[in-house]
Amino acid sequence: MGRTLFNFITQSPYLETFLCSSTGVTSTLDLCIVSSSLLSVATSIALGDIGSDHYPVKLTLKVKSPLILTAAKPKWKIPTKYRPIWKKWKDCLESEAEILEDSSCENTNLSSFIDTLNSPASQVFKKQSGVYNQKYSKSWWNEECSKIVAMRRLAKRKFSRHNTVQNMLA
Repeated sequence: MGRTLFNFITQSPYLETFLCSSTGVTSTLDLCIVSSSLLSVATSIALGDIGSDHYPVKLTLKVKSPLILTAAKPKWKIPTKYRPIWKKWKDCLESEAEILEDSSCENTNLSSFIDTLNSPASQVFKKQSGVYNQKYSKSWWNEECSKIVAMRRLAKRKFSRHNTVQNMLA
């Protein structure tokens, strides 16, 4: 690993990331370290001056994220202000409820109750499609990343509301 890192630094002569303000000499002070297994697909370049003595480094990994297909849950499209549809649903529900009442109450289970509600709804209301949504997985993202991002947003919001040094450092 040490030799790989040495070769990477010495074979990248234009990867100058630091400008010494007193001497004007540039050097490779900031490094982007990746696993040796990713080194063959990694490229890094130092970006232009942004007003600091350190130049930003852009690290690019030439790998494709696997495509994860997730099914969208079909949801009911229920209009809130269209009364004739609600009346139609109520009428359909009442006719289904009569069929449910005719059967013996002891044998009625949860699935038949759900069917009693869903059957009139499917006759009256539309559903959203169950089309797959494309999402590219980020293998490095985990629960800890989510918590850290949430904490960062909270700290930023707190600082924007109460602009103090203590909140800035939090």
